[in-house]
Amino acid sequence: MRIMIVEDNAALRQLLTSLFTDAGHEVVAQIEDGSERVEAEIKHSQPDMTNTGVGQTDPQITVRQNTDSAIEQQGVQALKQRFLREHLGAWIAPFSTAVTDAAQTAFYRELAIFTARFVQIETAAQTLH
Repeated sequence: MRIMIVEDNAALRQLLTSLFTDAGHEVVAQIEDGSERVEAEIKHSQPDMTNTGVGQTDPQITVRQNTDSAIEQQGVQALKQRFLREHLGAWIAPFSTAVTDAAQTAFYRELAIFTARFVQIETAAQTLH
């Protein structure tokens, strides 16, 4: 799969590039600013997937549909599993514990517990696929 990454955070952009590349995908562009996206899409002839703003409140992943993409879908599924296992799964438990221990209100304690549990459930669901 040919992928374009649009992310203003350089470390996250590099992490995503490594994840996608290690999963056997071709990263055709790494873009810091969304305003450069149109130019890059034209230059790189419509990538199969565009990842935009992972660190933002409304991240977007756009995947071009391809009827012969069963292998690509498996790759995307494997990438989701790896992201949950190696990135989010690696820091959510200690983060949740720290927030729970330091929270001054029940709202933040419950939010931390909810978030950790959500990631556990999502990780388990991804493993079943």
